[in-house]
Amino acid sequence: MTAEGRGSILIVEDDAGMRLFLGEALRKEGYAPREAETGAAALGMISAERPDVVLLDVRLPDVDGLDLLRRVRAAAADTLIVVMTAYGSRQMAHRAVEEGAYDYFEKPVDLADLRVVVRRAIERARLAREVRDLREQSASAEVPGMIGRSPGMLKTASLVRLVAVHDIPVLIEGESGTGKELVARKIHEISPRNGRPFVAVNCAAIPETLLEAELFGYERGAFTGAVRAHEGRFEQAEGGTLFLDEIGDMSAGMQAKLLRTLQEKTVERIGSKASKKVDFRLVAATNQDLSASVRTGRFREDLYYRINAIVLRLPPLRDRGDDLRLLADRTIEVYGAKYGKEGLRLTNDAYGVLRSHSWPGNVRELENVLQRAILFAEGREVAPEHVALALSTSGGDERPEEGEEKTLLENVGEIAGSAEKEMIVEALTKARWRRQDAATLLGISRRTLLTKMKKYGLS
Repeated sequence: MTAEGRGSILIVEDDAGMRLFLGEALRKEGYAPREAETGAAALGMISAERPDVVLLDVRLPDVDGLDLLRRVRAAAADTLIVVMTAYGSRQMAHRAVEEGAYDYFEKPVDLADLRVVVRRAIERARLAREVRDLREQSASAEVPGMIGRSPGMLKTASLVRLVAVHDIPVLIEGESGTGKELVARKIHEISPRNGRPFVAVNCAAIPETLLEAELFGYERGAFTGAVRAHEGRFEQAEGGTLFLDEIGDMSAGMQAKLLRTLQEKTVERIGSKASKKVDFRLVAATNQDLSASVRTGRFREDLYYRINAIVLRLPPLRDRGDDLRLLADRTIEVYGAKYGKEGLRLTNDAYGVLRSHSWPGNVRELENVLQRAILFAEGREVAPEHVALALSTSGGDERPEEGEEKTLLENVGEIAGSAEKEMIVEALTKARWRRQDAATLLGISRRTLLTKMKKYGLS
C-alpha cells in the first residue's frame, strides 16, 4: 500500500528535533507525514489538504494550542487531532480532549503508543468521512432497487452502501413486509461477494426437525429417506452471502449450532464426522425485538452479539411519508407492463385512498393491493374505486402464515361475484386462455383457478 493509501498526517511542532523524531517514526510505519512549524502554517495546510490526523503541540510560538485546536475543528471537522503536551501537563491534555481532541500524548512520546493511536485515529477519520460522503450521495442517488426519499430510507441507503463493502455480519430489523430480503440482496449485490451465490433461508417457514438438515446438509443414509448426500445452505453459500430470515424464530438447539458455525466457520453434515470449512457472509433479519428476546432468555446473548455487528432498522411504510407515492407509481409501472396495461397511471383521488390506509403489511401489502387494482382498472387510470375494491379483498394486513397460499383473490366473498368473474376472464384473456399462465397472473394455483372457472361456468 502506498504512503498516501495509509492516510494523511500533519505534524505541527515548533521543535525541529521533535519534528524529525516523529516524522522518521511515522515514515517507518509507511506514512508520508507533512510538517508545519507554526500555527499559521498549519491552518493553511489543513484548509488546503484536509489531513486525516494532526499531531499538535499545544505550545506553539505564534498561537495558543487550544485556540488552534478550536480553529482546526471549525475548518476541518473530519480531521482528528492528537495533542502533544510537556511532561506533567496532563491537565492541559484533558482540556484539549474536552475541546474535541481525539487523544493526547505526553512528551517524551512512546513510539508503541504513537503507532497504535495514529492507526486508530486514521481508521476512525476515514470511516467518518466515508459515512459523510455516503449520506451526501444518498440525497441524490438511491441504492438501485431501493425506492424512497424519506429520512429513514435515505439513512438505510447510506448504511447499505457502507456495510456492503465491509465483510461483517448485518442484522436487519423491521416489520413484516418492509423489504428486509430486498435490502439483504442489495448488500450482497454491491459487496465484493456479488459474483458468488446469495442463499436465502426463512427460519420460520421450515419445521425445526428439517431446519438442521436444510442448513447443514446430510450424508446418504443419515436417516430414513436420505437416499443421496445433500449439500446444506451453508455450503451452497460458499464465497457468497447467507441470508437467514426470521432468525428470531430459531430454536435454542439450532441457535447453539449456528453459533458454533459462526465461530469456527465449519459445518458438519448430519451423518458425517468430518468438518468442512465454509466461507460466507451472514446477513440475518427479524421482525422481533431480539434484544428483548435476549433479556427473556428466548435468544442466546452470545449469538445476538455475533450477528448484530451492524444493525439496519427498516421504517414501516406508515412512517415513510411521500415514499408511498413513489412506491405506488413504480409498482403500477412494473405490473401494468406485466399485465399488458402499459401507460397506466394512478389518479390523485386514488392516491388519497392509499394515504388513508394504515398499511400494516407495509410494502408487500401495497404491492399486492396495487396488483389487484391494476386488474380491476379499465382504460388508462387506476381510479379510487379500483383501489377501494382491491383493499376490500386484501385479507387484512397481508401477512399470511408461512406456507399459506398467497393469492390475489383472498376473501373474495366480500365483493360481488361478478367482479371476481370479470377479473378471472381478464386474466384468461391476457394469457390467451392458457390456464397455468392465467393462474400465475392471478397469484393462485391452477387447481384453484379450475375450481373458480367451474363455479362461473367458464371453459
